[in-house]
Amino acid sequence: MVCRVDLAASVPQWHGCHWSWLYNVTGGGQLVAYVEAVDTRPIYADNFGLTVYQIKNQPSVIFQMIGFTIEIRVVIISGLTYCCDVYIYDSAGNILGSGHANETGAAEVDLANPAVGNATISVACNRYTYNYTQHILLGGDAYEVYFWFERPILAVYTDILDASFTGWLRVHSISCNGSIYYIKIWLVNQTTTSTEISIIQVNSDLIIYPDETSLLEFTPQYNGWASNITVRGELYYSTHCTIQTSFYYNYTSAAIGELRATLNIKSN
Repeated sequence: MVCRVDLAASVPQWHGCHWSWLYNVTGGGQLVAYVEAVDTRPIYADNFGLTVYQIKNQPSVIFQMIGFTIEIRVVIISGLTYCCDVYIYDSAGNILGSGHANETGAAEVDLANPAVGNATISVACNRYTYNYTQHILLGGDAYEVYFWFERPILAVYTDILDASFTGWLRVHSISCNGSIYYIKIWLVNQTTTSTEISIIQVNSDLIIYPDETSLLEFTPQYNGWASNITVRGELYYSTHCTIQTSFYYNYTSAAIGELRATLNIKSN
């Protein structure tokens, strides 16, 4: 994709692409995620346009305790990719144990002590490092790691500013390279939200139910914005999902129209 900037304008104007960045200010200011708008041009003759956001890296990682084992000096971390490194530190920063994720994505870390206060679990995968602090870490604890995010992924704009319309979203299909806990998608207008489309995984099957949101009414704003399509999801490491969607809309004086978009959601 080619981006260009108009430096002759009173305020420099970028054409063709936009970026927004998310920084972890309290954690040293490193870049933890960014969202890229890959196309902001109207693509339909009725002057509707889609702004498509592609999630590159997710900003939040969840460590969830899923159970216990009988090994009182072993901590298990699952949900990783092969050869991720796991380190456990005490509150003074001393390393208490380390391990590598095996072919199933699980790492076993031997602890020097069966109970540690204010311990930090540090996971290093794919050039990224994520830390989790547990008030009391016990040998035998078993954790699972996954990504969590919630943010707008599509925005609907129109040049027809003096007419409201109704709309709803449908998910036609989803394919994932990797595993998910769930994905939910819904519409947002100025004041309210639609019902959610839910996607879950049962064994290797991805199930969409329901496949449509409820109907919402949209009143375009002065800048043409009418609606956001928001996604919330929990994904395992190295998961890439492609979702085929349609946004249907209806003016009182026109037939129902359709805007198709492909959503790409990635964890690291």
